Amino acid sequence: MKKIQGYLRKNKAFVVLFVVVFLIHLVFITGFHETWWDSGVYLGMGKYLFSGGSAGLWEHIRPPLLPVLLGLVWFIGLPVQISGMVLELLFCLGAIFFFYEVIKFYFKEKVALIASAIFSFSSILFFLSFHLYTEVPAVFFVLLGIYLFVKKKYYFAGAACALAFLAKFPAGMFFGILLLVLLLNKEFKNSLKLSAGFVIPLAPVLIAYAWVYSNPLLPFIEARHAISQVLGCNVLRFKPWWQYFSWIYSESILHLFAFIGLIAYFSDFRKKNLLPLLCLAVPFVYFSQMHCRDYRYLAVFIPFVSVFSALGIVYLITLLKKYPKQIFTIVLLLVLGFSVFKGVLFYIGNENINTNPAAEVYFSYLKDKDISGEIWTSNPTISFYTDASLNKMYYPVYDGEVSTDFYNYLSTNSESIEYVLLDNCGGGIICAPDDSVCEEKNKQMIDFLDENFSKVYDETYGQCFYKIYKN
Repeated sequence: MKKIQGYLRKNKAFVVLFVVVFLIHLVFITGFHETWWDSGVYLGMGKYLFSGGSAGLWEHIRPPLLPVLLGLVWFIGLPVQISGMVLELLFCLGAIFFFYEVIKFYFKEKVALIASAIFSFSSILFFLSFHLYTEVPAVFFVLLGIYLFVKKKYYFAGAACALAFLAKFPAGMFFGILLLVLLLNKEFKNSLKLSAGFVIPLAPVLIAYAWVYSNPLLPFIEARHAISQVLGCNVLRFKPWWQYFSWIYSESILHLFAFIGLIAYFSDFRKKNLLPLLCLAVPFVYFSQMHCRDYRYLAVFIPFVSVFSALGIVYLITLLKKYPKQIFTIVLLLVLGFSVFKGVLFYIGNENINTNPAAEVYFSYLKDKDISGEIWTSNPTISFYTDASLNKMYYPVYDGEVSTDFYNYLSTNSESIEYVLLDNCGGGIICAPDDSVCEEKNKQMIDFLDENFSKVYDETYGQCFYKIYKN
């Protein structure tokens, strides 16, 4: 207790910042939050795991950590949506704490405070903390791993990096970054400790993959292939290589100070401070070279952009010779106020607070229904509303081949199917513009369903249609 009290007294400014973050999250956590596609996948996977395959769905290319957590919440009978958001909030608060401690280790406390003020209300971090997505847990475990690394607890640092990897596969690169730092410092024994810590949590997962798929690396290989084929980020919302520069600026104009921060960093470069630079540069280059560029990926390295932005701001303050202490306090309050404003503004502008009545009925249609046959769906969000086993017509990437496979199955095994749920807004049955086979099979599928199944639900909302067929 005395240790905690001592920490609170010594870090009063950060404690105030931490409380502000917590209170602002409480304001928004009880509001309406749209349920997204990936959240449905993760919950469906969790139900599948904890029911032995009799409920939910399974996507082998997805990281398993969040599904395990959501599945456990479901299994013990807690409300998944609110419990999941509480988990996300805890991960968010934990990430902020470890971020502050890490930056305080590498730079001055002033840099850590301003960096924390910027990072805590990063638009993407704040926004995703209200959704059951993998980015916030991944960032938490990355920062936990770095915190343990600077504390020289290498086994546990490796284990934290493994959990980051199991939360979001690309986050595993931070294990490589930490390992590189140790090797550059010729700390070979500690490199082995870090590696052992990384491998031990992964071993059960790899053994399970080897048993189920006969190849322990298959989910990672096919995940990499699938992300290169996804229609949304590769075609419909394709972005150029420089897009992350634009997204960083749109996150906060304060990130312009990162250029000054980099100048200050290199003007007083020390090898022991190499890690923060690598944590920015490596993921930035990795995500930039991918053909699929998504705003969510920014969450993985935006903490380290915040570091150099704060370093630039503090560097400019120190140029004022004999500056009063009050100047830093004023700057910190301005940075915090602007960051809160920007984060909340992004949330309000992007969170869909208006319910879609057609979609709500569509997703919840199977709730409390007595299911005896197969359910095929084009949208995994349905897993929030039913504990039935779900079959995916869209997996892994909907194209001419997948649409043909489903149509052939539908036309020859219709007696096994009880429900088919189709919508064109989730993205599950959207074809690439040049995929004529996919378009033709979609038409044949709907024609077959119209002729052989009963249409029990058929509504439109804007340009979206929602159809449910019962056999």
